[in-house]
Amino acid sequence: MSAVSAPTPPLLEARHVSKEYPVGAGLTLRRRREVVHAVTDVSITVGAGEVFGLVGESGCGKSTLSRLMVALERPSSGEVRIDGINLSEIGGRRLRALRRDFQLMFQDPDASLDPRMRVGASVAEPLAAQRIGTRRERAATVARLLDEVGLSRDVAERFPHELSGGQRQRVGLARALSLQPRLIVADEPVSALDVSVQAQVINLLRETQVQHGLTYVVISHDLAVIHYLADRIGVMYLGVLVEVGPADRIYAAPAHPYTAGLVETIPRPAPAGQRGRRQAAIRGELPSPVNPPSGCRFRTRCPSAQDRCAVEVPQLREFGAGHTAACHFPLYPAAAGAAPSGSLSGV
Repeated sequence: MSAVSAPTPPLLEARHVSKEYPVGAGLTLRRRREVVHAVTDVSITVGAGEVFGLVGESGCGKSTLSRLMVALERPSSGEVRIDGINLSEIGGRRLRALRRDFQLMFQDPDASLDPRMRVGASVAEPLAAQRIGTRRERAATVARLLDEVGLSRDVAERFPHELSGGQRQRVGLARALSLQPRLIVADEPVSALDVSVQAQVINLLRETQVQHGLTYVVISHDLAVIHYLADRIGVMYLGVLVEVGPADRIYAAPAHPYTAGLVETIPRPAPAGQRGRRQAAIRGELPSPVNPPSGCRFRTRCPSAQDRCAVEVPQLREFGAGHTAACHFPLYPAAAGAAPSGSLSGV
């Protein structure tokens, strides 16, 4: 699958990245070992200063891809590059030094903070690990970061269980900002929060992105959150990337039936006759990533599926400037004269 070019020089590149996990050795030596196809041939390019949103249902491979982006795991094939450096080819001190440039903001603030450490120690821990500053300088940095994310300085002396979910997620953002990274990968940053708190954290993410000139990859199952935050959106289904394009374009005129189904799940008022053509809600259950469908992986749930979908993997095609989708029977015609730009690998 060909990468979709970002509008600015690339900071993050995922090139034909796949990740598989073995699920058993089998009862006999003759039995083939099964694997989970978590991510399959995904290519993404994210420009410096851009906010790229990655959306899809739970189990589509988003969180696995996030861990590959920050070198918490290594791909089974393909490569992830930061500023042109292949993360799989470096290790030790060089990787530790490069980690200053990219940080992961975890989905669950309860699990990402050590319950035995005070908040100030947790926020300062990356600084201590990188041997940055004296103890007094690190304490001053913690105080500044807590101010920046909207927390009082006395929070530094509290333990995580003494904070609300929104406060813990703010602490997680302060910790991610501590090393002044260029890239933050935020994995479901608001999914564990009450609706009333989500908007506050989302606005905080936008403010810090602008203030620090950060590059964000924001991962969520909620297309409304992604549309609000992102410049461009990538849509994942069962380990593959099925559509990529500008956020407004993906939201208003999706080409792939799966993307359209996600859009239709967003609750919003609309007078009768003003929405135009509506796509039916996504039906059925997500297939097993151990044995994904042949051809188009979405075909078992797609209202437009035909025989061709079972035997031929759809290729990415242009549907406008910077907008590509992989579907044999898209919701509207591809751009005139546009040639396929690659394929989404399937089984």
